[in-house]
Amino acid sequence: MIRFLIFSTLVLFISCKGNKTEKLDHVEIVFYKDGRTSVYIGEDFFENQVANGLNTEGVNLAKEGYFEQAKNKFLKGLEIEPENPCLINNLGNTEHELKNYKIATSTFEKSLAISDSTYLNAGLNLGLLYWKDYEFEKSAKILEYVLSKSTKKYEIAAAHLQLARTYLDMNKCKKAKSQLSRAKASWKGISGFEKRLKKLNNEVKNCVQHGV
Repeated sequence: MIRFLIFSTLVLFISCKGNKTEKLDHVEIVFYKDGRTSVYIGEDFFENQVANGLNTEGVNLAKEGYFEQAKNKFLKGLEIEPENPCLINNLGNTEHELKNYKIATSTFEKSLAISDSTYLNAGLNLGLLYWKDYEFEKSAKILEYVLSKSTKKYEIAAAHLQLARTYLDMNKCKKAKSQLSRAKASWKGISGFEKRLKKLNNEVKNCVQHGV
């Protein structure tokens, strides 16, 4: 979770310490060697250049796996711009990576609330954490909200992917298959997602919806 950016085509590929990063517009998606995936975003949400620079430094540290140091950069940025939803969201990303899940959830909720529910990347992150906490209804609700409001390719693609997982765990097979189909189309050409999509495809394929 992280404010990860957007574009319809892959514009950059880099490697850092064995991790793989693919960049879509302002969103950088990091595929860590241990299988985790994080998204970091650098956007035009800043009024102060020092705060913007601290955010950039934090994102770069997080991409290398230095989450505690990255967290400190985001906190320093928030001393300058305390209501910046991008900084708050990125702070939530580091809390998530540090396994402070409850803090991460409240941080993403703050990012979404402080932006009047317009900073939708925070909504994506909430959808993931609600899912991890087995709050599937809440996960589906926030992800459907993201889809209803977003015009950004990355956000839409990520929402479809997480919704497929969420609906699968809710035993809503038809919805899971529909969301997975959209996710496949959205992530086509993003090599870091190939194994994840293949695994999810097999799980959805074997889904048998029980009567409700």
